[in-house]
Parts: sequence; structure tokens; C-alpha cells
Amino acid sequence: MKNSKLLVAFTLMSLFGCQSTTQLRADKEADIASNSTVSYITAEGLKDEANIEVPPGFNVKEFVKLSIAPYLVEVSMDKDSLENSIDTGMPAKMLGGELSRTERFNVLTRTCNACDYEVAFQAENTVAEGAIEHGKAKNPDYVLEANLQLGTSTKLIKDSNGSYYELTFRSTVSAQLIDGTTKEIKHTFPPIRQNLSPKKYAKSSNNGYLAGFKYFDKEAINQAYQEAAQKSLQVLVTDVMAQFPIGGKAKHYRSERFAIAAGSSQGIPKQGVKIPAVIFQDDFGIAIPLASGYITPGGSDTSMFEVIQWKNSDKDAMDIKKKLDAMGREYVSRNKIYAVSVGTPEDWKL
Repeated sequence: MKNSKLLVAFTLMSLFGCQSTTQLRADKEADIASNSTVSYITAEGLKDEANIEVPPGFNVKEFVKLSIAPYLVEVSMDKDSLENSIDTGMPAKMLGGELSRTERFNVLTRTCNACDYEVAFQAENTVAEGAIEHGKAKNPDYVLEANLQLGTSTKLIKDSNGSYYELTFRSTVSAQLIDGTTKEIKHTFPPIRQNLSPKKYAKSSNNGYLAGFKYFDKEAINQAYQEAAQKSLQVLVTDVMAQFPIGGKAKHYRSERFAIAAGSSQGIPKQGVKIPAVIFQDDFGIAIPLASGYITPGGSDTSMFEVIQWKNSDKDAMDIKKKLDAMGREYVSRNKIYAVSVGTPEDWKL
């Protein structure tokens, strides 16, 4: 099956002569309680028959490993925020690293300074065999356009401990997924906002620094901005993954377990995380959910789906279960039965 390719153009669209996505400013009165979050799928949730449904909009033809190329051209700063010279390449590297960590994607770099040096080095010093070829970079099936804005807000706090300041670092990401061939928008993501826990510091009566966070230290400020950016990008990555569920076709059934003809080569992670999923039968275009469970990583082209809860309330599902118990592999081979992921694993760490 031909691999799809996804290009993450992490950039301000004005660079390309296009209208950018809407600029968003961080809510300076917001706190960490208003942060964008990731919804995790728990074992208890999988046991609820009401949740045994296939995810909306998935496509079994996209049960392949996607290629992603992240871009960042500029970081926008909110007005009246702490100014700092930020390495614009760092958030792009963060995004690429987070995407790679999921093992759902092949990450293609477009901003690799070392690669540019390697091309020049090869031209002068190495043999032709195995050299980097110009014009051989892959083209995307999808483009993910995203904008990143950073900012800070400061509050004067007076309480029983005296007077001190709270400095909050914020990040906001807006993004949309676009078909790389037709330029049609596949999905627009809700704005992602992250506020770090306030950093406290105290000043003297003449406005000099006393203690706490060093708000004048450029390195400390840069690290805080990078942390705020990474938290928003991590949420964005999980949102992107939700647009491309992983899964594969069942090839065998025995004792509440299905063998799935998909593995790490199709984007199922091999790092030991159990993927919450639903097994279903495609009955000429009608998806009949059968059971909930976990996809357990296997080899490069294999994995296993283990049943947690059958959909006992569904007559069609129970009829199919009886046939599976009686016929096993023979029934599976005669029908289109698939496993598909339904959310973020509860043990997935941001």
C-alpha cells in the first residue's frame, strides 16, 4: 500500500503570499485551569458499551504510516510581553521530535542545517554512490499549517506572605489540515492554549530584584517560552493523531483475541503502549462495532487486538461473535473485520 505523506508547514502564511490563519492572543487573565488538554481513553471507558463505536471520518485506506515535514518561519510575540530573542528553529525541532515520538509518522526535516552541510561536504569529499540526490524529496498528501504565538503577563500579589509578582508564560497555536493536492481544508483545529504555572519573584521598594524567578535573565526567559511552546505543540500532535486513527484488518481470531495485519510499518507504535480501539465488521459499507479493547504492538506488520468488552446489547454484533467463536479464522478470512484506534492511551505521556 502506498504510504501517505503529511507535510507540517509550521509557518506564517504571509511568507507564501497566502492569507494566514487567524491571529490569536493569549487571554492575559487566564490561568492553568483554562489550558487545552488531552482526553485519555481509560479501561473503564472501554467497558462502557455506549462507547463501543467507530471514530468519525476515519478511512481504512489511511491505515498507513504518514510522512511529516515540520516548518517554522517566525514566532509571534504578544504585545507588552517579555521580549526575548527566540531561536525560531527550536519549536520546529520540538514539533518534529514530538511527531517522531508517536511512531505514527515518518518525520521529514526541511530545516536541517546539518543536512545542508552534508550536501556540500559530499559534493567535495565523498563518492557518488549513496550520495544525497537533489529533487528526490517526497511530496505531501496533507499540509498542516500552524501559527505559534508566545506571551507573558505579570500580576502583583498581596497576601499574608507580603507583596510579590507572578509571571505567567503563555503559548497559543492555531492550525488547519489541508489536502496537499486539492488544497481543500480537511480539518481546522480549535485554538490550543497553554499557560505555565506562574513564576514568582519579589522586588525591593526601589524596584530592584530580591528573590525568585530571574525575570531579567534571557536564558531563563527563553527556557520558559520554549516550555510553553512545547506544551501547546504536544497537544497539537495528539490532535493530529486523532485525525489519522491507526488500525488494520483482522486475519485470525481465537479466545477473545484478533491477529491484526498491521504493525510498526503501518504506524502502530512498538514502544509498548496499549492503543484503545474498537473492532468492527464492514458489512458492505455499514460498520458494525463488535467490541472494545486494546491494540498491542507486535512486529513490523503484525499486532494483536485483545477484547475488553463485547457489545452485548447489539444483536448483529452478538450474531457475529457466535460465528467467530464457531469458525474462528475461517470467518475472519471471509469477512472484512478491522481494528481502529479510538483515542489517546491513558498511559501516553506528554
